[in-house]
Amino acid sequence: MKKIFLILGTVLLSTGIMKSQEILLENDKINYGDINYGDDGHRDFVITNIGTEPLLINNVIGQCGCTSSIENGKPGWPIEPIRPNGKGIIKINYDTKRVGKFNKMITINSNDLKGEKKIFIYGNVLPQK
Repeated sequence: MKKIFLILGTVLLSTGIMKSQEILLENDKINYGDINYGDDGHRDFVITNIGTEPLLINNVIGQCGCTSSIENGKPGWPIEPIRPNGKGIIKINYDTKRVGKFNKMITINSNDLKGEKKIFIYGNVLPQK
């Protein structure tokens, strides 16, 4: 029975009947290093749709209120579907007015058939001078 499913899956994949969309992260971690209090906390994550169908990012959720993907009241991720082999940028902002070490997770919700993706930022905000 396992062989039948394996053969069927191989045939479906090779004929292109099974279509999908999938996020490939250029990098899933960004190290801010030591950053001064109040400095620019914006960073970009590059994503690629390595699937065969358009990829749609539904939401990007920060672990807490100090991490956001909203810029000027608008989503900091691609609104339009990302075509197969197309790239997009997810903009992340960390509030650098919070002194000390940080390690935060951001969740990307999309139509990726493999589920949500996680990206991470970490670093250390130095005390105000």
